[in-house]
Amino acid sequence: IMESLLEDGKVERGWLGVAIQPLDRDLAEALGIDQGKGVLVADVSEKSPAAKAGIERGDVILAIDGREVKSTG
Repeated sequence: IMESLLEDGKVERGWLGVAIQPLDRDLAEALGIDQGKGVLVADVSEKSPAAKAGIERGDVILAIDGREVKSTG
């Protein structure tokens, strides 16, 4: 952070541009998904890195970089 402040006078934080919610068993069943693991993409900001990567509202994220997603945290 200090380097960014000294070089640029500001800190730019990374962001994806998604709003996610837990995917419990009831929601998974309503969506026709077999398992209640992962998170549901509730919204994607326009022109965000997530939108540019093709992530859409309603997508279910089960793993990131090979690691199972168990919660929104």
